Amino acid sequence: MKDNTVGIVRCDSYDYEFVKQSVTRVLDLIGGLTDVVRPGDRVAFKVNMTGELSPNHGWTTHPNVVRAIAESVLDAGARELFIVEGSGGAPTTLGAMKAFGYDEVAKPLGAKIIDLNSPEPYQEFMLVDVPNGGFIHQRIPFNRILLDSDILISVPKMKCHDCVGITLALKNQVGCTPRTVFERGEMVHGKKQGKVTVADLRYIMPRAVVDINLARRIDFVVVDAVVGRDLGEGDWISGTRAINTNTIIVGRNPVAVDVVGCAAMGFDPEADYPLQPFSRVDNYLKLASESGLGPCKLSEITVKGTPIQEIRQSYRPPSGQTWK
Repeated sequence: MKDNTVGIVRCDSYDYEFVKQSVTRVLDLIGGLTDVVRPGDRVAFKVNMTGELSPNHGWTTHPNVVRAIAESVLDAGARELFIVEGSGGAPTTLGAMKAFGYDEVAKPLGAKIIDLNSPEPYQEFMLVDVPNGGFIHQRIPFNRILLDSDILISVPKMKCHDCVGITLALKNQVGCTPRTVFERGEMVHGKKQGKVTVADLRYIMPRAVVDINLARRIDFVVVDAVVGRDLGEGDWISGTRAINTNTIIVGRNPVAVDVVGCAAMGFDPEADYPLQPFSRVDNYLKLASESGLGPCKLSEITVKGTPIQEIRQSYRPPSGQTWK
């Protein structure tokens, strides 16, 4: 199992100098990237593209966070970078990337932007077996860039999620699969398609998240928690509120990072259905832990830097609007 140390630092602005200083400081707290990135590595950064509003509103990974961690990865010796996403909440992934300023970030880094909803630059998706047969999926289709990259760094947002409670690193992996997978019956984000019932969704969605993470594991996490969102994950959820959490959270184990993030949002990461934030689904943090992906207990995680209690917010739990 990966190191369960999680680093937390304050970051009060998306101004690049603030972000760069915060990312550098938090990486130093957990011992740097030398055991994560090796000279010559190809590194993919999985961002979160949701909706069509500016990253300053808290729905979408801010490009300055990606720029800061990417520069540190280059300093560690990486030879090739990819910024990847398969957006489910924007009309097109590449259009969202351009609108949000990722083209300007990618160019000086020498990074390539890849739409994971398409097999390009390959001819077809690659099917990957889920270890132990999976809960829902036995095989997951991925753009091959995810398998050809030596390191996968997740750069998620901190948000509530109307269908699975919260979204941080583990849920961010859903965007690694093409939309044809997570918009059909196995994982439908609350859309009542075919014979899928609300009871089915309670079981299906959290386990599908775990299956995807087992098929392509995350190597490192950098959470953009400078501005988060409560109530839900996108601008289609009415009443959501931007939460100035003013924080960057990093770690090598995605479950450990998500557990710390969940606590920072004001929730109990060990809460069982139907307790918040898992009022409609089983707790996928516990399922991930039971599947060997990492610890679900705060007592098993070492936090360095700013204590959780100093950044803890009161995120309003998911509203359930997409379930109606």
